[in-house]
Amino acid sequence: MSQKRILQIVAHGVADKQGRRSTNGPEIRALRSLDYHDKNQFKFTVCYSNKGNLWSEFKKHKEIELIDFSIESKYQFSAINKISKIIRSKQADLIHTQGPGSTDFFASWAAVLTRTPHVITRPVMIEDWIRPNLKKKIYAFFDKFTLKHASSVIAVSKAGVKYLTEDSKLPEQKVSLIYNGIDINLFKPTEKETNSNETLCIGTCAQLAPHKGWPDFLRVIYLLKKKFPNLKCIVVGDGPLRKEVFNRAKSMGLFDAIDLVGFQKNVMQYLRKFDIFLMTSWSEGLPVATIEAMAAGLPVVATSVGGMPELVIHGETGYLGPPNNPEVIADFVSDLLQNKILREEFGKSGRERVKKNFVIQKMVSKYEKTYMNNVK
Repeated sequence: MSQKRILQIVAHGVADKQGRRSTNGPEIRALRSLDYHDKNQFKFTVCYSNKGNLWSEFKKHKEIELIDFSIESKYQFSAINKISKIIRSKQADLIHTQGPGSTDFFASWAAVLTRTPHVITRPVMIEDWIRPNLKKKIYAFFDKFTLKHASSVIAVSKAGVKYLTEDSKLPEQKVSLIYNGIDINLFKPTEKETNSNETLCIGTCAQLAPHKGWPDFLRVIYLLKKKFPNLKCIVVGDGPLRKEVFNRAKSMGLFDAIDLVGFQKNVMQYLRKFDIFLMTSWSEGLPVATIEAMAAGLPVVATSVGGMPELVIHGETGYLGPPNNPEVIADFVSDLLQNKILREEFGKSGRERVKKNFVIQKMVSKYEKTYMNNVK
């Protein structure tokens, strides 16, 4: 059997005015999947920008062809022609895009023009976008074309499947559920690094972007500092809101409590410092960072949005609270900070849940099946 040629188009994370760039879930998923795909069955060409944080990591994969490619604007219609040329020159059997919506849209046009099957992974639904209602309606209008012409649309949560089939009216046979997965061996629990004063630490790994709910995150830390004056917080990640988050934290008197360490390739070195993983997102798909934290044996406190309730089981692997309600989230974190045994129990249960449901081997196998079901 000849290799199937898969063209993956991967969008890099957004940057702030100083050029500090975030890293998104699709970037991480696409990169790590390369280690597990059947190289005898599939040949990958990856379109990704050399501005992305993971460019050097993609380059290490000599079995793929890496093309420096990016779409810098949702109005960059010239991208349709560029993608079409790449499809033809590489004789791609299938295109796989993973957002944002503009990338999916331009690739769908190229797929139609070249008569190439197009698979879309849709981690976050348009209804969850932090956009004015008018813009959201405009995007939804154009997205109808994208979804209509896609060969297959993959959701990363049951909530996403429900939206695509019920709200977007896609046929059920066109939509599939593939949970994000990680290499659990990279995130083995270790004894927490601590100092002689047993300082407790709350941490997170997330883009410094609007949908992550940073005002609520800072409010939670502010409320907790009143009760736990020695509390520390580490934020791993970068993005367009870095300056805003920094300035807000400073104005709230949290300058000495919060350490913004930026983008880090080795996340595990920070996870082992955390006592609790906190995520206050206003919208989500199924965040890879939270899966990694659970695999590392951390209890999670998060907002109940998107696929988060499918990942974090309230009262078993952590706590879930409503979005835009930092007071409730702070109470949950406070309970855990005062109960080391419960933290350990939640952490163990979380790792077991990841081992059962969110491993990368299972994810890649389902993606490969999707590819084979859609190639001509």
